[in-house]
Amino acid sequence: MKLFIPPLGTELELSEPWMFKLYDEYRNSNMMELMNLNSQPYRYGEPIKTFDMVIPIGTVLKVDRIYIRKGASEFDSVTLRTKIGKKSIRFWVKLADFNTMVVKDIV
Repeated sequence: MKLFIPPLGTELELSEPWMFKLYDEYRNSNMMELMNLNSQPYRYGEPIKTFDMVIPIGTVLKVDRIYIRKGASEFDSVTLRTKIGKKSIRFWVKLADFNTMVVKDIV
């Protein structure tokens, strides 16, 4: 296994379709709106609703933020930027989902 932690600003081009869970959370609202997903207000104590997403081969994703905190692994996440059509979108995914991404080699 080859390990790689991308510096912020790294551009990753998908070499396979990427499937992940998009969390119904305000920081993902632009992506949800663009994909015509029905957002529900969060109610304290209930699990956050998720949507199964697929981003196609060739999509370029730019690493915008990485959040990892000892003792709080449930919050481990990566924030990404991409363009869908002419619109620039920022969204976050759980670190576990990010690590399933298959990308072209980075030099």
